[in-house]
Amino acid sequence: MIEFELHQPDSLEVALELLAKYDADAALIAGGTDLLIDMKKGEANPGHLISLWDVPDIGRVDTNAGLQIGALTTITDLTIAVSGQPSLQCFVEAARLFGGLQVQNAATIGGNICKASPAADMVLPLLSLDASLKIVGANGERQTMLEDFLIGRHQTALLPGEILTEINLMSVSPRTGTAFVKATRRNALDLSIVSVGSRVELDSDGKTCNAVRIVVGAAAPSPFRAKAAEAVLEGQKILPEIVRAAAREARDEARPIDDLRGSADYRRMLVKTLVERAVFLAAERAAREEKH
Repeated sequence: MIEFELHQPDSLEVALELLAKYDADAALIAGGTDLLIDMKKGEANPGHLISLWDVPDIGRVDTNAGLQIGALTTITDLTIAVSGQPSLQCFVEAARLFGGLQVQNAATIGGNICKASPAADMVLPLLSLDASLKIVGANGERQTMLEDFLIGRHQTALLPGEILTEINLMSVSPRTGTAFVKATRRNALDLSIVSVGSRVELDSDGKTCNAVRIVVGAAAPSPFRAKAAEAVLEGQKILPEIVRAAAREARDEARPIDDLRGSADYRRMLVKTLVERAVFLAAERAAREEKH
């Protein structure tokens, strides 16, 4: 039988006090879709669970200036908030394949980030949009880029006693398109074999790539930006031979493993295929934005 004491603080200050008090014997819980499974498997055994559900102001989404996402925002609520924005289609696509509806209704964006899984689906759209994080601790708050926050498989730059409270994204430029594609053994309810998120910003000619982000998941210890692939595309027209060359660079940047879901060689092949697909899709959407 799993035994623990549940705490339900009604403010961020109280939550931080509880974290400091119970230290290594405490774990934060939001949706619990990962933590409870880890506890059942015996991979986590906290004596104290600190629920964040009653902490105000960290479950909201603000789209007035860029995008501010409270860490307690569920996958479902984030999808609803961005569904009317074509340039943020990557979130909708990632959420659609994020487990089942019950998981989407419970799992939080902050939890998906802090789990630091190599296959964390919602992390890819955030990385492709250069997300920054607001983190609060006993010594105040600090900001860090999401890219710097993820330091390894199930490892983050979160310090003891700190809580991730908000994710921030700048407004996207005109003529910007995004996409998320994922290969799994099933259409849903399964971890990625490989996933790719992309953002393409086109020049005023509607053909030349001004800026690009290509993010690959489940092909390295952490989701990563394929920077060599991005360099191939920047300043170039989105042509098949250029995109294929970028996809080969992304394949070479990957560091996949062999596991039950796929071999390393298979994952490298998927990286190349999915990068091509994601870049073309994002560029197509960016061109469509130009026409509007």
